[in-house]
Amino acid sequence: MIEFDPQALASQFEQAGHNWADLNAAAEVLEDTAKTLLAEIALEYMPKVGAVSKAEMEAKASNRYQSHLSQATEARRLSNRARVSYDAMRVQIDLIRSKESTERALISVR
Repeated sequence: MIEFDPQALASQFEQAGHNWADLNAAAEVLEDTAKTLLAEIALEYMPKVGAVSKAEMEAKASNRYQSHLSQATEARRLSNRARVSYDAMRVQIDLIRSKESTERALISVR
């Protein structure tokens, strides 16, 4: 049978889950605030351009908004990678459980 420490594996699994949750929350905050930021920047352009559509176009092209979108994209990428790690650990636990079960069944057959 495979020698492993279930408590250590459970702790690693929990840590991976917390990491994913934290990174996902960070990504969601950036994604959720994008429209608010766009509106704020557009309001700054309104006196200069005079039309909402032009102000919004200027805001979308602004470095501040583009930077925010880049940060949101990177945060989502990190969150997705953390989720992959979490899911991979879950699969590893399932495989260990399956192997242990198979080995117990083989022992009872003998």
